[in-house]
Amino acid sequence: MFVSDPRFAAQRHARDGSVEWFDDVGCLVEKYGPDVGDPEGVFVHAFEGEAWLRGDSGHAVHTSDIDSPMGYGWRAYATLGQARAAAANHADSELLPITDLLHGGGAISPPRPTDRDPETPKRN
Repeated sequence: MFVSDPRFAAQRHARDGSVEWFDDVGCLVEKYGPDVGDPEGVFVHAFEGEAWLRGDSGHAVHTSDIDSPMGYGWRAYATLGQARAAAANHADSELLPITDLLHGGGAISPPRPTDRDPETPKRN
């Protein structure tokens, strides 16, 4: 998997030692739904800095104006304070613990091409 922007990346570590990479945390949630299975671990890259956050820690923020690689618009933060500060600037923001996002608590919908490019003509 090519990760175009590490700030949005996620990993799922299986018990057999294999690692799945996702260039958008929304892709991980979309693939596994509310049941991420029984992985050895899940990690989400922090939006700010170089840290990887465990799937059972940190907070996620969604806003409509974030252009994440696959268009899901979720960012991860290590602390609730960082997440609140990021969400405060957006009236349409959603903030929740990363664990809730991974288990289906957030608004995950597959992006459509017209969601990412307003100049794309709509089909009838």
